[in-house]
Amino acid sequence: MQQELDSIIGTDRLVSLEDKPKLDYTMAVINIFPDPYKFDPTRFLDKNGHLKKIDEFIPFSVGKRQCLGEGLARMELFLFITNIFNQFKIDIIPTKPPSMIKQAGGTVAPEPFVCRIKKRY
Repeated sequence: MQQELDSIIGTDRLVSLEDKPKLDYTMAVINIFPDPYKFDPTRFLDKNGHLKKIDEFIPFSVGKRQCLGEGLARMELFLFITNIFNQFKIDIIPTKPPSMIKQAGGTVAPEPFVCRIKKRY
């Protein structure tokens, strides 16, 4: 993802919504599904490396019950993730890897974890 961001965005500006159609691999990373416990963004890319639509991917539901805030949520998710990963390198600490165990509450959240964040430039 960082290679794609470097080649398309570079380091001199923030990512904008106009960049979204050019960031197929990055969008594939954001959409991880099916088999969500396996990191495989290529499941969302066609044989030419372009983002493909997967009808089963409906995190905001469909029809009458579709989330009205889907467009805003997708926009915020794209801008947040791309700008964080364009500016910072995030690594796990090998002796303390994050867990896939969920904590239930008002929302589902991961267990607390530690990571290393370093400015890329």
